[in-house]
Amino acid sequence: MDSRILGIIGGVLVLIGIFLPIVTVDVAQANISQSASFFDAVKAGSWEGYVVLLAGIASIILAVLRKYRLLILTGVITLGVVVLNLLNMKASIAKAMGQTDAAALEAMGVSVNTQWLGWIVLILGALALIAAGAMSRNAPAPGMNYGAPPPPPPPYTPGR
Repeated sequence: MDSRILGIIGGVLVLIGIFLPIVTVDVAQANISQSASFFDAVKAGSWEGYVVLLAGIASIILAVLRKYRLLILTGVITLGVVVLNLLNMKASIAKAMGQTDAAALEAMGVSVNTQWLGWIVLILGALALIAAGAMSRNAPAPGMNYGAPPPPPPPYTPGR
């Protein structure tokens, strides 16, 4: 697969992953279900959401401009922020469940669920960006003479 296409696909996956849910809180008694995504983090002003959003946009621009080596940087940044957020979220949920009475939350019908689709799409997008940057070379865009034979040598003039 062409690095340009893979870079664009990776950037689009990151942008799509921002809008997919990453965690859902359900309250059964009140029939309430609330999902959160990285886009909600952007709306709340969180730096993580902005970093992932800007990395996705920058990745698409870099792929179109054929700056493939920089895709490694945007992919690593995206992967780092996403994995860090996943680990922090899991630790926060475990800490919150440990501090509260689990039986009381169960009686109220409160459950917190990780929505893996958002995480998987974000991680696959970041890995696609890293792969696009790793398997390519920074080739200039083809110009007018792309594929044309080289010009002939200058004519020979004796005595000069």
